[in-house]
Amino acid sequence: MSLNWLLIWIVAISCGMTLINLFRFRISNLVRLLPTLFTIGVLLFAYSKNQETAGFYAGGVWFVFILLPGIAVQLSNSCLSSRRFYAASLFSWIAFLLHPFSGMREQTRLVRALWLLSRQRDQEALALLDAISRRNNSIGKSAFVISTRLQGRWERFLKLIQTSKSPQGLLADPLLANIYLQALGETGQTELLIETFRRGLDKKKRGNSALMLNISRMKLAAFCGRIDVVAQLVDGPLGYFDEDTKRFWLATAMQASGRLEDGNQSFQKLQSSKDRQIAIASQRRLAHPVRVLDLPPAGSSSIMSEIESDLDHETRFALISSPASSAHIATWGLVATLVGFFVYEMISGGVGQAVMQSTTLTMVEKASLLLQNTSSEENLIQIGALVLPTELEPNLTRRIFFSAFLHFGLLHLLMNVVGLVILGQRVEDAWGPIWMGVAYLLCAILSIFLLTVIPLGATADNPYVLVGASGGAMGLLGCLLGYLAWGQVQKRNQLVAGEFRLLLFIVAFQMVFDQMTPNVSSECHLMGLLIGISCGLFAGLAKNGWPLRKKIPQPALLRDSALKLD
Repeated sequence: MSLNWLLIWIVAISCGMTLINLFRFRISNLVRLLPTLFTIGVLLFAYSKNQETAGFYAGGVWFVFILLPGIAVQLSNSCLSSRRFYAASLFSWIAFLLHPFSGMREQTRLVRALWLLSRQRDQEALALLDAISRRNNSIGKSAFVISTRLQGRWERFLKLIQTSKSPQGLLADPLLANIYLQALGETGQTELLIETFRRGLDKKKRGNSALMLNISRMKLAAFCGRIDVVAQLVDGPLGYFDEDTKRFWLATAMQASGRLEDGNQSFQKLQSSKDRQIAIASQRRLAHPVRVLDLPPAGSSSIMSEIESDLDHETRFALISSPASSAHIATWGLVATLVGFFVYEMISGGVGQAVMQSTTLTMVEKASLLLQNTSSEENLIQIGALVLPTELEPNLTRRIFFSAFLHFGLLHLLMNVVGLVILGQRVEDAWGPIWMGVAYLLCAILSIFLLTVIPLGATADNPYVLVGASGGAMGLLGCLLGYLAWGQVQKRNQLVAGEFRLLLFIVAFQMVFDQMTPNVSSECHLMGLLIGISCGLFAGLAKNGWPLRKKIPQPALLRDSALKLD
């Protein structure tokens, strides 16, 4: 497998997924397709001319016009959420210059509006937000939502939705649907809020977005006065919210539950929040408290029980969308082990020793030769690579173990390390470091061992040399797949189902990639995957009685003496 071939696959999959998402969400602005269509055109033209370099040309175009703008947008949003306005503006401009048709010009204006707001220049900020909100794109909708929240125009927002030609069409947008639920709560229509949530507006119109689903759950719980559910959300799946936002919604729940004194005390402190939106909303809460619920609204108890049950289930099984919950000792320990073996490959053998002892080679020349040494079959066999048929080389047990940690070149190592880091952290979050480490080693080593049993067609005249931790990486994918499958057996859940479908797509993609890529052991990948699935199913089966069960502590904000429940 070459870097060129890998880049071809990355570009093709990335552009394909972009087109699917644009059509899926009915984005009618065809101008936004230009970078993707241009990249696909470059890939097809370059591939028709020279297949050996097509990936490099298309990869360069993809990097500049698709990857870099995407990274810039993510960095801009991240800086914006932490109120680093100058950095957010810089990244917005970078994204706009690289992709001027993406609507990022409005993002730069939105950043300025929020900067004005942070300087308490409220009228200027509102005027700019109103101007941006006239744009029919995601940033225009964001500006409209922010303006609505700042001015408390909940009745106006509800009227706008209800009198539109297609209310359900507007509410198909996750952002507008979410703010619609909040507007119902802000105007005291708690019963309608519950009914809207129950009808599936929240679940069906948001696809598999864990973020929007959990934000809606938090708002519903807050307006129903369920402090415990709000705390569980902001301490768990919404734990990345800033502290002021968390305390704002906890205080809202306190008001709704009748604990006005505790809630108002929190809102008084939040009036001096650095987040101007929170400060203004807190002032409004003090002047106009939310509706106090003397009795739980009809249906609220059952829907809250369902939410609590879903949260408990998702904490255990929705591993991809859940926040990290450990230091990932096993994952990084295994990464260090793979890197250590790779360094050993570089310096071992006659070539490695000669290069290390040379006094005439430059550092660049030494590095190049040492990396080439990791692609030498002779060197790998000498270290401990598995050779088929097994009769050709002695010490079979040692070779089965060592070959699970050796790699054929730097690209091979990097791909397996990336898979280990991404997948290993999720498995470790769910199972803990010991069980994750055991599962990885079992998949990596046993998948290699099974290749000595399964006939692969190797002969003395045409031997196979096998190395790599791919069986372990695929095993971790199988662990997640099996574990999520067991979670779906226990309880149907949209987030778990969405993650399960995503993993199935990755498996299908990997299988196609293996079949079309030379010198890749699809048999080893398949064995690792099947062993991992077995481990995942076993973990799911054993989780109720074994240490695999993930402990769910009392939410941190409820452990705060100022927020203890009665």
